Amino acid sequence: MVTLNLLLVLFACSTRVSWELLKRESVDRAVKRSGTTVSIKTATATTTIKTAMVSPLTKTVGTIPATPTPWWARSARLTLTAAQVFPDANETWYDGVDQDCDGQNDYDQDGDGVTVEGDCWDDPNDSTILEEALGAGLTLTAAQVFVGAVDVWYDGVDQDCDGASDFDQDGDGHDSANDAQADSGVGDDCVDGSANDKVFRLLLR
Repeated sequence: MVTLNLLLVLFACSTRVSWELLKRESVDRAVKRSGTTVSIKTATATTTIKTAMVSPLTKTVGTIPATPTPWWARSARLTLTAAQVFPDANETWYDGVDQDCDGQNDYDQDGDGVTVEGDCWDDPNDSTILEEALGAGLTLTAAQVFVGAVDVWYDGVDQDCDGASDFDQDGDGHDSANDAQADSGVGDDCVDGSANDKVFRLLLR
């Protein structure tokens, strides 16, 4: 009877040890799996980490620093130091850092309230959009060109950034035949909505 009890105790201990090893092995495999998230419980808290923070060789979880990274050094792409960020410093646009401390959105260089993702002309120094401009279009600035702006037709500039031809006011796919473009060419639409349309000239007679 004593022998039987001893065997049962040994079996129970062996099963518990095997179960603990199995659980540990499962956690190790989960930690090594790329692209997953692992929750590690400690005596004080539960910390959720990405497997990118775990060494694939040692399976050791890196220590999370208690002191947060300064706002000006959060991106690995940046090499700025605090001494380079101050009023009147040279501003580098679109890097996510307000070097000159003016409070302006770093992704809105022309200051029109629309960030570069939705602005077809955000860099005032890049006047590519004016290559086909005519008349008053030649005097436009970047701050006047953005999504939602009022588009002046037939000046060769897409002020509202909708991508439509500036010479197709009625949107029928045909440019105005009565409004010359930058290359002196015209379309084939005799009635486009322009004040130069012949039909309007006849009505005014």
